[in-house]
Amino acid sequence: MREAEEKLINARQEMTQKSKMPTTSKWMRNTIALAPTVLASLYKDLSVLKKQIVDLEKHPLEGIKFPLELEVNVESPFYLVQVWASERFKNLKLKAKLIENEDHMLFRWHRVKPLKVDNVKLALDSANKDNFLWRPYVKYADKYGKFYPKDEVLVPVKKDLGKEILSFVICLRVSELIGFESIEQYQPHRVAMQFGLDQDIPGSVPRFNETKTNAWNNYCRPISDTNVYFPSRCSEGNVTMRYEKWWKRSASSSKCTTPNDIPLEFPPPKLVGTVTFG
Repeated sequence: MREAEEKLINARQEMTQKSKMPTTSKWMRNTIALAPTVLASLYKDLSVLKKQIVDLEKHPLEGIKFPLELEVNVESPFYLVQVWASERFKNLKLKAKLIENEDHMLFRWHRVKPLKVDNVKLALDSANKDNFLWRPYVKYADKYGKFYPKDEVLVPVKKDLGKEILSFVICLRVSELIGFESIEQYQPHRVAMQFGLDQDIPGSVPRFNETKTNAWNNYCRPISDTNVYFPSRCSEGNVTMRYEKWWKRSASSSKCTTPNDIPLEFPPPKLVGTVTFG
């Protein structure tokens, strides 16, 4: 893990030195942003895995007995995907360790005895609203109270936003993520319920991946909204009315309805000018 971290830092420093954009220098003066690179590498590996599986289903190998061992070279810290799934899929029944309040959340899964699942795909596909946690860290609201307030709150966007709030705002924005060998698009508006928000139609967003400099500037772009919205820790996201209509149309038609066919009714008036998925 240390070698991977050093590689990430060196790559980010090299890109920063090549860029003459003042925004990058300002953001990178004191800290190294590892998260976008790590996430980009995970997206890339997940795409490779998906392609391999889809290709295998389209063109099955004759004479091969199943289960088939599919070998894919994964270069990203894939244990983060395992942790993500373990935190959210209750039907996997993994038992996390108890940790001290000051410990990092990842420690909960350190050397946890792996669960033997005969068919992982079946276990994941069988998950429903009763055994999937959209916001697993709400139960640690006392530790992360800033992000899980008792009541919903609007925080004014100021010039001197703290690092934690700034990081949260970035997590809410569609942006470009620069990896070692690719530039991936981060689309949190497709999983709004993970942030306690109602899921709206996940429309397409223009790309800014022509060059690494363009992508990094997109990631670091200024915040144009006036407020940041934090839903209540008790908030359970649902879907918007137009999403429900769009989904029903898509499910009953051979052709998916485009988001442009449905009138805008989102966000609610109280969230206009607020960071939701800017």
